[in-house]
Amino acid sequence: MNLSLLKEILKDQPKFRYQQVYKAVYQELIGDWQEATILPLVLREKLNAECPLSIEAEISSSKESKKALITLEDGLKVETVLISHKDKRNTVCADGLCFLCHWDLGFQKKSD
Repeated sequence: MNLSLLKEILKDQPKFRYQQVYKAVYQELIGDWQEATILPLVLREKLNAECPLSIEAEISSSKESKKALITLEDGLKVETVLISHKDKRNTVCADGLCFLCHWDLGFQKKSD
């Protein structure tokens, strides 16, 4: 996902759209903009056409969790996990506390 392009597409949208997009991508782990049903259909279609999601692989998925591999603009890959709890809570990596690390590659970069 090209973040610069995403910002450009969302610049004329209400400010809350960015939060909706962030939640859909990083918390709900959508694989396609059509899954972000909280967004208007016209916006979902525009995002699919101009700023497609690049979830390279869904590594594992179960009722309780999803693990996906996301490629960043600079080519680095991020594994992300969403854990759904029975009480309807979701657990994800918290901003500022995450780092990108793979045992074979070592530390690559700290998330912003």
